[in-house]
Amino acid sequence: MNKMYCQTALLTASLLIAIPSFAAEPSLSAQAMQKNKTVVMETEYPAGHVTRIVKTVVPADAQAPLHEHPGIESGYILSGGGTLYVQGQPDRELKPGEAALVPPYTPHWFKNGHQETVILSTYVLESGKDPMTLLKP
Repeated sequence: MNKMYCQTALLTASLLIAIPSFAAEPSLSAQAMQKNKTVVMETEYPAGHVTRIVKTVVPADAQAPLHEHPGIESGYILSGGGTLYVQGQPDRELKPGEAALVPPYTPHWFKNGHQETVILSTYVLESGKDPMTLLKP
């Protein structure tokens, strides 16, 4: 294997461990949920931020726990759909072709519908911070 491929594989593996999973109804293990995330690209910037593009496959009837990120999350629904809660905003029903933005450090969650949902998200995060902090409801 070439060096670039090995570095990309190691980076992807380490990021998958660092990206928290969805809490599902019915409950799935964190390891089972982690398999549903793919880091498509990550770019570090000298200004203290990192951009991360993540494809997430959310199982039917799963719900993310209440959480926040140290930066902006922009999500685009590729297929499926569900409800997005963002503190201070009305709940939004999202379907394929729709996008939403979650401001930095804003509590939010996504509850999937009765079919699998695929989301492509772009995160612009502060470097060196946990990508997600779980919050108590």
